[in-house]
Amino acid sequence: MVYDIKQIVSSNAKLDSTYRRMVSKCNWVNLYYGIASQQIRENNFKKVVEVGIGYGVHAKEMLDNTELEHLYLVDPSIPYEGDLFSKDILNNLNGFNNLLKNIYINLENHSHRYTHFRQPSISITNYEIPDNSVDLVFLDGDHSYDAVSKDLPFWYAKLRPGGFLLGDDYASCHPETRKAVDEFVSSNGYFMDLLKKPGNKYPIYKIVKE
Repeated sequence: MVYDIKQIVSSNAKLDSTYRRMVSKCNWVNLYYGIASQQIRENNFKKVVEVGIGYGVHAKEMLDNTELEHLYLVDPSIPYEGDLFSKDILNNLNGFNNLLKNIYINLENHSHRYTHFRQPSISITNYEIPDNSVDLVFLDGDHSYDAVSKDLPFWYAKLRPGGFLLGDDYASCHPETRKAVDEFVSSNGYFMDLLKKPGNKYPIYKIVKE
């Protein structure tokens, strides 16, 4: 049976109808969902961080399709100026508290396997997520140049040696993300790979911690 995350969400009557409709129209699923899960399975990763959780559907996809021991979700869940996703949540879903209500319902089967830190990404302490402790980080938070430039070294430090730093919006409508990533890679002498779903040109960047 083919795994269809949109159908799973659409058929969950506990969720608000507006949330279900918004997820059904979300193109992120087709662009890159499954890439991180494949990396997790192939490398038997157990501890993963997602920075920026959107509708929470990528988190569910990873939890449904891997044997992760724990997924740390980091997102202050507040609106960003000029951000279309924030505008949609405020205008159509009555704000971020209601979004989170739906996300938590959607993840209720995995309640023991995830933690949501509702706070800015670089405010995470070593007590909450220690340095050199995480197998994989997926960056998809604030896409501004300043934010990405701060997120990259901060979350690279959280990875254990050999851990993977993956991220979204490298080649899309967020050129500031690409600029920050390219500068981070070149200034540190790192190697970056681009991962894509079969038949899809949308890239997810990947940096392996040395």
